[in-house]
Amino acid sequence: MSLRVKLILTYLIMLIITVVIVIVFGVGIITHTMGQIARSVIGDQTGESAVSRVVDVVVDLRYTEKYYPDTLAQDSFAANLAEQIKPFKGFLLVKNNQKYRAYGTELADENLFRQIEAAAKERYADKHDLSISNSNVTWNKQEYFVLKYDFHDMDSLDYFFVFKQTGKIIGPGYNVLLAVLILLAAIIIGPLMWIITKDIVIPLKRLDNSAKEIARGNLDFHLQSNSNNEIGSVIRSYEIMRAELKKSITSQLQMEESRKQLFSDITHDLKTPITSIKGYIQGIRDGVANDPLKLSRYLDVIYTKTVDMNAMIDDLFLFSKLDLGKEPFNKDYIDILEFYKNCMQELHLELDGKGVELASECNVPTDFKVLLDSQKIKRVILNIVSNSLKFMEKERKLLNIVFEEQNGFLVVKIKDNGMGIDKNELEKIFDRFYRTDPSRNRNTGGSGLGLAITRQIIEQHKGKIQADSIKGEWTEISFEIPQG
Repeated sequence: MSLRVKLILTYLIMLIITVVIVIVFGVGIITHTMGQIARSVIGDQTGESAVSRVVDVVVDLRYTEKYYPDTLAQDSFAANLAEQIKPFKGFLLVKNNQKYRAYGTELADENLFRQIEAAAKERYADKHDLSISNSNVTWNKQEYFVLKYDFHDMDSLDYFFVFKQTGKIIGPGYNVLLAVLILLAAIIIGPLMWIITKDIVIPLKRLDNSAKEIARGNLDFHLQSNSNNEIGSVIRSYEIMRAELKKSITSQLQMEESRKQLFSDITHDLKTPITSIKGYIQGIRDGVANDPLKLSRYLDVIYTKTVDMNAMIDDLFLFSKLDLGKEPFNKDYIDILEFYKNCMQELHLELDGKGVELASECNVPTDFKVLLDSQKIKRVILNIVSNSLKFMEKERKLLNIVFEEQNGFLVVKIKDNGMGIDKNELEKIFDRFYRTDPSRNRNTGGSGLGLAITRQIIEQHKGKIQADSIKGEWTEISFEIPQG
């Protein structure tokens, strides 16, 4: 049953019991009072949007305080918060190093600012809490109420959120209503308070406690309501917002951790060839390479390491552009039979002299065309083949490539008889810098980004890529691309 229906039933009971008194005084005064409550609490905004906006502001503060504390004292950050609370007739007062500055208002009187701070001091004691002051501030016949946010390690900085009181909850009919309520207290107040407590006060208290938990940075809780009334709907919407907020913050923290890991991986992978180059150059300077043959061998190693570093930087630059969506793609409808022939021609040249037996077949209809960037997809195939060659340790090295059409998709399968991959590592091989065997992989060369770039290119074609393998026997990497 909705709150509206319950309130209507409550009014009907009051009408029946109090007859003329309730008709004359009760309905009018209660209706007026409830309207004033609505205007006073949320003004022109919905309750859901008010809760959402306050939570957004608090979360912004918590996140910025934790990760970018220097931003808190910047004018642009404070102005942005002020814009968020402006629709609720509020403004932001910042006290920084004993100096006041207001955002989102024309008020600039320090006497008012001192009154706001004094009102806040009557209540606030706990750090990392957002609370409402016990007393309002009156200035030029306008009442304001104050919320203060305390920072953990910044005693010189205070944020005060100041809101206009938009209406009086208790109207001029209060005395009459009080007399009626005293007369009917024994009959009406009990059931009415039970209804209000059960359907309004208790749920709002839960919302209040939840807002405080979010203000403290705790998002590990759950809100549930089986009520079908308006407050039940707000609680469910609040729970959705909490879950999405937690998901967003978790994602941001994971991205930050991923960024740090990327820098660590880059540093490690660049340090290895640089250290090697440094050692060989030092050997040349110290006269270790004391004959032309040894000197030539040293220079060859230095050149190879330099080429590897250059390839790694190129791959890293390409991966970064793909990850940011800034790498251009020149897609066109490509005849797959012709594309297959060109790829195989290049692969035969690439594998010439490496002792690899290449078998290939193309099972696609005549004139089968697919929308793709031919150079990018060719790079995908070469990256997969190059990765396969690094781990072929058997005497007879086999490589099999198949092009085929399946339900409007181009499917390419590349299978080798190399060392294979553990089942629990198959999904990870497409992660950047991932190595199934770091000690062996260091000796095989490469940037560690080849398969990560491959996955990015396939996903940009709205396709999928996957791997299958049996340890010690074979590995097959396949990808599919929609026709257009």
